[in-house]
Amino acid sequence: MATIKVNRGTTVPITVNYTVDGVAADITGSKILFTVKTVEYDSDTVDATAVITKSVSSHTNPTAGISTITLLPADTRSLTPGDYYYSIKIDKNSNDLVVYELSEGTFTIDGDPTNRIA
Repeated sequence: MATIKVNRGTTVPITVNYTVDGVAADITGSKILFTVKTVEYDSDTVDATAVITKSVSSHTNPTAGISTITLLPADTRSLTPGDYYYSIKIDKNSNDLVVYELSEGTFTIDGDPTNRIA
């Protein structure tokens, strides 16, 4: 299980590299799904219980299998510091028929004494 640690209320780019058998694979037309929840598993099929959801279909370098999920300050500003759970999946054809998990693990929000943004 991997760990992603972010400071609450900051901009955080998360780079995704999609490979098949160790070789970069084209993700043109694919959708990257990023979800953070307070529990590792639930039966919520639409992720309504998620504290963060991101969907990326415009990729950094799609033919090289590279995409970037960008967390904005608003995505984490209201979250209580502590441990959550995340997963990153790829919907290969953006049609919910071929979906692979790329990464999952612990998502840690680190507290920060600065709350203002201006």
